[in-house]
Formats: sequence, C-alpha cells, structure tokens
Amino acid sequence: MTNASWTFRAVATGFALAAVMATSLTSAAARPAEPTPTSPERRTYVVKLADAPVAAYEGGLPGLRRTMPAPGERLDTASAATAEYLRHLDRRRDAVLETVPGAEELYAYDYTFNGFAARLTAVQAEKLAGTRGVVSVKLSKARPPQDRQPAQGDTAKPAPATPLTAGTPRAAGTQPVPAALPDIPRLLGLSGEHGLWSKLGGPQRAGEGMIVGVIDAFDPGNPSLAPLPEPRPDADVIARKWRGGCDTGEDSAGQYKVTCNNKVIGAAWFREGVADPQPIDVPSPMDMHSRGTHIGTTIAGAYDVPAVIPETNARGRISGLAPAARLAFYKTCWSTGCADADDTAAIDRAVADGVDIISYSIAGALTDSSSVESMFNAAKAGVFVAADASGGGVGSVANTAPWITTVASQTHDTVYEATLVLGDGQRVTAPAHSTGIPKAPLVNAVDVSRAGAENATFCPPGTLDPAKTRGKIVVCDRGGPDTFTFSDRVDEVRSAGAVALVLTNTPTSAQDPTMDWEFPLLTLDARDRDTVKAYAAGPDATAEITPSAGRHVRERAVARFSAAGPDAFSGGDLLKPDIAAPGVLVPGGTVPHAYAGYQGEYGFMDGTSTPHITGLAVLLKQLRPDWSPMEIKSALMTTATSTDDTGRPIQKLNWRGPETDSTPLDRGSGSPRVTRAVDPGLVYDSTPADWTAYLCAIGTPPAPGACATVPRTDPSDLNYPSVSVGDLDGAQTVTRTVTNVGRGKATYRAALRTPPGYEARVTPQTLTLAPGESASYRVELVRGSAPVGEWAFGSLTWSDGYGGHRVTSPVAVRAAS
Repeated sequence: MTNASWTFRAVATGFALAAVMATSLTSAAARPAEPTPTSPERRTYVVKLADAPVAAYEGGLPGLRRTMPAPGERLDTASAATAEYLRHLDRRRDAVLETVPGAEELYAYDYTFNGFAARLTAVQAEKLAGTRGVVSVKLSKARPPQDRQPAQGDTAKPAPATPLTAGTPRAAGTQPVPAALPDIPRLLGLSGEHGLWSKLGGPQRAGEGMIVGVIDAFDPGNPSLAPLPEPRPDADVIARKWRGGCDTGEDSAGQYKVTCNNKVIGAAWFREGVADPQPIDVPSPMDMHSRGTHIGTTIAGAYDVPAVIPETNARGRISGLAPAARLAFYKTCWSTGCADADDTAAIDRAVADGVDIISYSIAGALTDSSSVESMFNAAKAGVFVAADASGGGVGSVANTAPWITTVASQTHDTVYEATLVLGDGQRVTAPAHSTGIPKAPLVNAVDVSRAGAENATFCPPGTLDPAKTRGKIVVCDRGGPDTFTFSDRVDEVRSAGAVALVLTNTPTSAQDPTMDWEFPLLTLDARDRDTVKAYAAGPDATAEITPSAGRHVRERAVARFSAAGPDAFSGGDLLKPDIAAPGVLVPGGTVPHAYAGYQGEYGFMDGTSTPHITGLAVLLKQLRPDWSPMEIKSALMTTATSTDDTGRPIQKLNWRGPETDSTPLDRGSGSPRVTRAVDPGLVYDSTPADWTAYLCAIGTPPAPGACATVPRTDPSDLNYPSVSVGDLDGAQTVTRTVTNVGRGKATYRAALRTPPGYEARVTPQTLTLAPGESASYRVELVRGSAPVGEWAFGSLTWSDGYGGHRVTSPVAVRAAS
C-alpha cells in the first residue's frame, strides 16, 4: 500500500445525490467504463459508491449529522459528526468489498469522493458493477502531467529590442556578462510601492496563514523551500487548519527520502496506480523530474533568493508569489503518467489535511476522471482549484469543469538569445540557452556524412561520420522523414562528436524556436538558412556562439503550445480557458540530478502556467478570506486585460506563420491584474447546485436521478464571469447575477462591445447595489450577418464611473445552422 504507515482514506466529489459525472459511467447497472478483457489479469479500478463523501454530506441519514461545511466555512475533519459519518462509509464500503472475495483494496476515498480503488480481474469488476450501492466502476487511466519542460523559448516577435546585457563575444580571458532573470512578480503587479505585496505588509508576509496543496513532488534541498524564519506570526492559524503529516518515503537506502519543515509542512506519495514501477519511480515524495519543485517554488518559494541557471548565461534573484505561504506536496505522477486512482487519493488527502488552494498541473477531461469529480467537492468545501488548460490546439482545452480555474500559457517580457558569429563577420541572432561556444569549424551535415547516407541534411540517426564531425559546429535542416524525432537529431550530432548544432528552419518546417538543455543548439529562421549554409559550404568556414543575452519583447503573447477552446463538453457554451499567465521561460527551482536533466538548483521551464494563478489566488484568499473559490476566480477574470504592454491586443504565437491577435478561446479573459482584483467591485458567484444544473444541461448528469430535482437551464446560463454561446440559433438570451463586494453603494452602467455580425442588448442597463447586494441582468443576442460555424467576440463591461471599477466579461458567440 502506498504510504504503508497509514491506511489512506479518499473522497469522491459528490453532487447532491452522489457525485459528479459521466453519464456513460452512472447508469443503473453501473457497468464498467469500457470493454474488459476475459483474462484473469488484475487491473486498477476506481469504484464510486452511492453515499455523498464527507465534504458533500448534507445530512438526512438516521443518526448521522451534516458534515458538509456551510458557505464560507472550512471542512471540519476532526468533528464528532465527521467521525460518525466516516464509520458509516467504512461499513458500506466493507459490505461492497465482501461481494468480491480476493479484491485488493488500494485506497479508501471518503472526503471528496466516496468509494475505493482496487485491483480487480475483469470478472470481479463486472460483479461489482452490478452490486447494490455501486454507482460506477471505472478503469483507472493514466494521464500525462502538463510538464514544465526544459524551456524551448517560445517567443513573441521583439518590439524595438532593448538589450538587457551585451550580446557580443567575450574577449579572451574575460567572463561573459550574465543575463538577467525575468522579474515575474513585478510583471504580475506584486512588487513596488503600489504592488499587492505592499498591501500584505511586504513580500515576507505575503501568503501568511495560507496552505497550498501541490499535486506533485518536491526536492526538500532546494534553497527556495528552506525553513521560514521563526517565530511565525501565523503559527496558530496554521495549527488550527493543518491535519496532515510528512511521509518521508520508503527508500531503504535513504537517498530519496524527504524531510519537511515550516515551509513544506506536508508530503505524501501515491503509487498504487502504477502496475510496474521503474527505477525512477522511487517510493517517496522526492521529485525526480523537477516539475513539482518548479511549480512549488513558483507559487510560494522564498523571497529574493540568489539563483544561477548553469545551462544558460542567466542569473539573478528569484521569489515565489506568496513567499510566506506553506506548501504540502502530493506526488502522483510517475514514469507511466498520473493515474486517476492516485490523483483522486491525493486530492482527497489534501482536502482532509486542510489545504486552502490546490494546484493541479495534469491534463484532464470532464467525463473521464474521478479526480475532476473530487475537485468538485474540494471546491464545495471552499478550496480554490487551479488547473492547466494543457497543450494541443483549437478545441483541445482540458480541465474545463466550471469549479476549476483553467489557465492558458503565455510569454513574459524577456527572451534569451545567442549570436552565431560567422568567420567572415556575419552575425545571426536567435533564441538560445548558451554559455558560449569558442570558434570552431562550421560544416553542413551533408559534408560530414557517411558515404551513401540518405537525408543527411536532416541529420537522422546513423548519417554522420564521427571522423569528419568531431570538434565541429554542424548545420542541419529541420524537417525530413517522420520516422525520427528532434531528440534523435540532437543525439546523432552529439554522438558524432560535434560541439554544437545549428538547426535551420526550412520554409515548410515548423518555425518555433527549439532548444536543448544538454547540448549547445541554435535554431535559425528560414530567412537565415541560405546565408549560413552557403558560408558553411565554403573553404575553412568557422563560427562561434556567444553566451546568451536577455532581450525585452512584447509581453503576454499566448504560447504556441497552449491549448485553446472551444470546450468540447459544453459545445462552447462555457468559455475556457478562463485566464492566461506566464508559462514560457519561467525561472524556478529544479532538481540537480541525472534523471531531471538539470545541472543546478534553478532552471527555466515551459509548460503549465497554473502556478502563477495559484499564487495570486493565495494572496487574494489571504486578503479576502470570506470569498468563495468562484468569487476569487471572478475577481481575477473580470479585472484581467486583453491587451499587452504596448496597448495592442494580446498576440497568439503560431506553429507556422506569424503571430495573430488572440481571442478569448486562446486566453480567456486575458492577463491578470491582481491589484485591481483585490477590489473588483462586482463578482459572479456560483454554487455546487449551479454546477450540478450545468452538468445536467450539457448532458453529463451526476448519479442516476440527480437531474430530476434541479431546474432545467441552458448551459450558457451558468453564472460565470464570461458569456459564451456555442450554438446560437437565431436569438438567445443569457442571464447573469452580480454581487457588490465593494465598500459602498454604487451604480454600475453597462457598456457592450457587440460581436461582429450580431445585435445585442443588455437589460437593465444600470444596476444600483448596496454592499453585499445582488442583482441580475440579461444579455440578448440576435444573429445578423454572422456566418454559421464561425466564432465572433465582444465584451461587456460594468463600470461605476468615479468609483474606478470596471468589471469586464468576454463575450463569445458561434451561430448554429
């Protein structure tokens, strides 16, 4: 059993009747989720039972009092009512397990999901599916983490470039001028005299009293996770909240055991979903990939820590967004991915432990994951949940449940470039991580290839002759046969003894900058290809690569890899992603060992942007402890901006071709402006009952019969901070309700930017609200000349004039035939 020193209970996210999701998995017969093999092989299943979990139990059973917290209150896991209800769930679970002798129970879920995970044969799974009290039996599937990969340097086109450091080759005997690290806290509005940190008593107090649950691993030796100074002013607050512990791991040699302190106050690991653990799957919360350490230090790493990134020429000082917050890590991702059974256990444990916020950087889907259901009840218990939009393209956005804040990835204001200096004095600059390569012979791959090698210009495996390649900088074309990968190309050049690779884009290849942490690499635009290859083909060609230098660019472009809407489950009636945050070239803590691929304690990563929104949510929760998770989401979304630092629309970087203006399907509401989010004026709140009605409306109801007692509604009517209609047939009216969270009575007036090709009207056009008062309005949308099947975008802003509040919702509409 994972964490053998204790028997873990976990919870299933229950709706009012039993939990949340998957029509195909909640039929009366509760049949297994997919065709099952007839062999006796045991596989891991997640079994959902009919009673509500602790976080969702509203009372009603004889002798069992309510355990679901009231709005604004925390889940009390230590109460007598909770203990009594847990005993009831245990008895029900034991009775179900007795019907399948020999079943191997792995986890018992209690708090955010009611059920268990077990290793079962197909016959046992089939029997369980027909057992009274069983809602669903689902095979535990593994999903990939939204990796924060070693940074590839996705960049926007430079605005008038302002070098941060000199990019010239260093003279003999001199050291390169280090490139500066990006100051992301400043970009997000935290530092400075008027930044959010100043409202919290300074960065050393930002995050006090808050506990963040990171569904990932960590390295306890990272300087950004060092103990906080004692005594702690929030010690009593944390002691009242925290119910968790620190599982150091089961590594007998002790090499991968972890320790906790007053910064990392909790650790656990969940590996039952891994059928065949590999050596890298060490039995402890230790981070083997750097992903979790990077995420945790981004959210709540110590303030102003010196950081050097050995693989590049960058150094400076680094800070988490909430330096005084506490962290608890729950490791669920392994060499085979992140299994539903493990993720559900981790979320269940985190809520039982007492976290305020959950950061979840794992790809997910609304109807495919018990962990998403578990997040429903986490949010129901008042826990803010942020998750990554994941990667893909149009319509690939994941983690789209309304109780999750879904985050797109974007760039910041700094890129790192190196210059290829040719022997004849020509210079070509491109994004790169480089500590500098001295002058060496420059050759085209075809000129150092083996006799008879095919496609040598692309450097596929086995094409380069080491005797000709050793000690040279090799120029390879991008593209070529689909049978080999980028890594194969790098490995071929490296194994042949080259000192660096110059990868040249062709007019038909992907144009994104690509980098490698372990081997010097420069990726050149197609327009520079002919110049470099022509020079390399000449006699005695040489080149050198300068150390990387920082350069300012336009901020906030949406990354190429960031997933975009529309949301497939609602047909676009829920606008996802919700918001965007930096997810490219982000500096943070890393793990300096061979598995992780990093040389030092800090590095750049691309990937999930969730940590930045998680960190901002921590600070808002600290300042506004009475706000619900949905009010925090609303405040971040309605105060965000859809323009970059130049005042022009946020751009979307594309795999091929130039950047284009982004849309709400790419960036949601846009980039956060957290100093405004503290005082948003109005908020859009929603409740678990609203989420249940939404699920019924999109055809993915909760447990059988759950939709019989909820009002029939259109999914576009969910009270959300954005407005989206993915199937407008002629005309449609949507309704929203806002609540005044300001200090005084205010009158707000509507300003509508109508999507092209439509007519629109807001009724009423003014709202006068006292503090705490709510009011509803309607938006009527009528199709005019808009073509069928194409999206159009606008916005609705409520402003109170001299009050200074501007509450903006993106509007997205697609006409149906």
